Amino acid sequence: MACERGLIGAALTPRGKRGDLDFGTAFELIDLLCKAGMKGIALLTSAGEYPAFTFEERTRLVYLGVKRSRAPLFAGTGAEDLSTAVELAREAMGCGAAGVILPPPLLFAYPDPELCEYYLQFASVLGRDTEIWIDGAAPAEDLMRTGRFAGIVGDGMNLASEACAIPELLVALDAARRSGDTACQHHHARLAGEFREWAERFAPLVAVKVAAEVRGIGTGGLPVPVAPERARLLDEFREWFRNWLPATRKLAVRV
Repeated sequence: MACERGLIGAALTPRGKRGDLDFGTAFELIDLLCKAGMKGIALLTSAGEYPAFTFEERTRLVYLGVKRSRAPLFAGTGAEDLSTAVELAREAMGCGAAGVILPPPLLFAYPDPELCEYYLQFASVLGRDTEIWIDGAAPAEDLMRTGRFAGIVGDGMNLASEACAIPELLVALDAARRSGDTACQHHHARLAGEFREWAERFAPLVAVKVAAEVRGIGTGGLPVPVAPERARLLDEFREWFRNWLPATRKLAVRV
């Protein structure tokens, strides 16, 4: 049942002033990813900080996201227990999601035999018609041999949270790789490397969120505040990205 989905934009989940899910901005982000040419969009993965939102917020976002997106939409179904993960997946597939992405259960590190059983029971309940992607489970290779799963995130599906900041560049880089255009591939990879060098200087998602804000998509507050002594560095990144962005936006017309 192994699939090849390629480059999928792992969407951030914008928050309002009170930390609630900002649906309007979420739709703007979906539009950005679709316009850039993403092969698919994944909502409520780790990049979407899914534990911060209620079951109702999550299911409503997927329901409305499917209607909004012009690209196949995948729903993260991470939860603290099997029954919640199954219900999230049923809701997602019922409203037309292309597939679901399942990380290990929250809170604890479980032994491999229990992780295998978690995934196998999830797949058994949902049936073979559901496209299930394994995200981060230690026994992933063993699970793939059962024939019940579409693939492993990172092998067949490349989830990219950076797509929320530089979607045009990532799509152009992916296209160059697929076409064998070595010159464009090297050029685009160099540009992507410049962004990643900056991003690695901060906590996860900080650079992506700040870059999205520069693009006019405010995602709400950072999950972890930036230390005061690093605030100036973040301002430098913001200014750098504002000046650097136009060159990557031009790549969209070439894809």
